[in-house]
Amino acid sequence: MKTVRFARYGGPEVLEVQEVADPTPAADQALIEVKATTVNRLDLFQRDGNRPVPHLPFTPGLEAAGIVLADAHGFHAGEHVLTTRAAEATGGGGYASKIAVPADHLARLPAGVSFEEAAAAGLAASTAWGSLFDLGKLQADERVLIWAGSSGVGTAAIQLAKQRGPGSPPPPVRRNGQRNCASLAQTWSSTISSRM
Repeated sequence: MKTVRFARYGGPEVLEVQEVADPTPAADQALIEVKATTVNRLDLFQRDGNRPVPHLPFTPGLEAAGIVLADAHGFHAGEHVLTTRAAEATGGGGYASKIAVPADHLARLPAGVSFEEAAAAGLAASTAWGSLFDLGKLQADERVLIWAGSSGVGTAAIQLAKQRGPGSPPPPVRRNGQRNCASLAQTWSSTISSRM
């Protein structure tokens, strides 16, 4: 299979496309053909050495969306899935064409959600959800202040909070951000709920 990895720290020039053996899934894993991944800020920090990785060479990519290749642990061949923990997978992170992922790190994609949409929303949306609901215990009758509302996590938080029903959109940092945040709060939440 093909993978993009780095064997030393540095800029984009240290990334290399390489042929490596397909990963062999462990007993608790499902084999996934990666169809989409992201370039997350942490991937950049890992590549340049600001967040050292456990070993070199290393295949980055925190998120990956793809197709289950063989029945495993309740997942069936052909199902579309997402993981936000691809960097922990056998075979490397989302920059690999195949990864073996612990089944409990996978989520099924709702019908109509593309691989690209899932990968792009994965970590930002799960971080926003965890902050608002798991840690914050946000209720429908409460208001929420979302700092950095025009960031990836912020835009996801606006949409999730609006769906839950609290008050006004967050205060953005820039005028452009203000327009974008207000637009998200008014329109995007209905798009998300229609796909779930």
